Amino acid sequence: MTRKRKGVNKMAWQRIARGLACLLAVVWSLGVAAGNLAGDRPPTAQGPGEHSSITVGDGDGGTTSIRDDTFAEMVKNAIQAALDGGGQLPTSVKVFFNSCYGGGMLDDLSKTIVDCFDIPFVGGSASAADEVAWGPSNSSVGTSSRGSYWTDALNGAINGAEDGDTVQDILDDAAANDRAAAGGNLNLDEPETPQVVSANGGSAVTLGPAEVVVFSGNNNRQRHDNNVSNMEETLGILNDEGVYSSSSNGNTQSALQGMLNAAARDVGDGEELVIYVDDHGDTDFDLGEWWNHFTGQSSIVVDPFTGWDSRGPLGEQPGLHPGWNQGLEGNVLQGDTVDPGLVLLPPQLPIEPFILDDFFDVFLNGELIPADILIDPNHPAFLPLPWDLLRPGEMLLQILPDERVPPTGIPPLELIELQLVSGSINALDIFERLLLPGDYDGSGQVEQGDLDLVLRNWGQSGVPLGWINDLPNGIVDQAELDKVLLGWGSTLSPNPGGTPIKLVPEPAALVWVVAVGLVARRRSA
Repeated sequence: MTRKRKGVNKMAWQRIARGLACLLAVVWSLGVAAGNLAGDRPPTAQGPGEHSSITVGDGDGGTTSIRDDTFAEMVKNAIQAALDGGGQLPTSVKVFFNSCYGGGMLDDLSKTIVDCFDIPFVGGSASAADEVAWGPSNSSVGTSSRGSYWTDALNGAINGAEDGDTVQDILDDAAANDRAAAGGNLNLDEPETPQVVSANGGSAVTLGPAEVVVFSGNNNRQRHDNNVSNMEETLGILNDEGVYSSSSNGNTQSALQGMLNAAARDVGDGEELVIYVDDHGDTDFDLGEWWNHFTGQSSIVVDPFTGWDSRGPLGEQPGLHPGWNQGLEGNVLQGDTVDPGLVLLPPQLPIEPFILDDFFDVFLNGELIPADILIDPNHPAFLPLPWDLLRPGEMLLQILPDERVPPTGIPPLELIELQLVSGSINALDIFERLLLPGDYDGSGQVEQGDLDLVLRNWGQSGVPLGWINDLPNGIVDQAELDKVLLGWGSTLSPNPGGTPIKLVPEPAALVWVVAVGLVARRRSA
């Protein structure tokens, strides 16, 4: 892909002014929303310590995370580097996240873009800051190239956008067509809630020429690849030179920064910067940040004689949002591995490395946690935690002296980082757990609405927009009609353990199925 360098010179005083404004934005107190104009939808600010992340490769076959504040800094650095090199400021920045907890990626980003560059911002996410994302099973995308519902809706909306359509309109349409939001709650607390945010007049920004980055970090689900492929093609409409994509540039943080730098550098007159991220998401709680907010102390000091617990001076405690348990429980139910835990990073200590269990006991919500981990100066340690101890609203963490071993010779343990991280949360498979064969409208029952969809879309290739089930042979034909007839009257009902079970039709319903089948075959002839 050939790129042509574009840009005009900028006055030095403009760069200085922007730099000062951006610096003030970075050091401003946590949780302050970006400036907004009439009609804007400001993002919901996450509280002290709360962060969303996306999961990326670490370059060595493993994974790591990019936190929301880090991602915002990466985008800011790319734009600033382009300006310093004589490039142009984008007319707006649009960023779409299709990941668990994706709504939480928007608050830092919105504030940074508006405060640092004074340009409109529009963002969209498949799920809120405290929710996991939903998607079809891999089997449902094998023949149709469909990915998640939100991506499908966004893909179709952007393809069908007309002059005068605003990004706000398009994201509203994407949210309205996300069938996961209407299709049920997987026996968990809430379905996902697609988020639409805008700032600094972003709601009035129409689609136009853009430099585009499409990024998928680390994933193990086929639908992620389908999402990325669809969005590469779709967003290429905005830019006849194509897009920068992780499918050819890599899935690491450094690869993402390189693509952001290249896209920002290539922004020309009247062009936007558009970023699409499709990835596993995770959610972090930065205990050090929370502690500083309530105590004013820049680090957590674990005294060898008194220890430390996470209650603030007035009894405040950090609390996890419901999405922690929702995502971890959902992943366990569908057979995924979950690996939440604490990340501890001490400063340089004048002692030899030691095993935490040798001198301290770690308790989470009153439960003793095995802590056979090495505390090594300037090296992070990961302490695994049982996922079912991470209850919404509760996080009493205590690191107390081990009474069996006198802590002689151990100076206070100063932690410069203490984070609770969820690990990668795979998007939950709504098909495999919620939908019945033949339930094409996602109502939880095979009935007239499903028959109507089959007849209305007879002969159509691919999954018709608005369906939430798969087409094994890729065409709406007799196979789909047979599923409706065979399952007529079947409904979903949760069993006591929470796993949906399929109920067979009652005998009376079977008679009605035969009659409906005869009519359907005549109409389709």
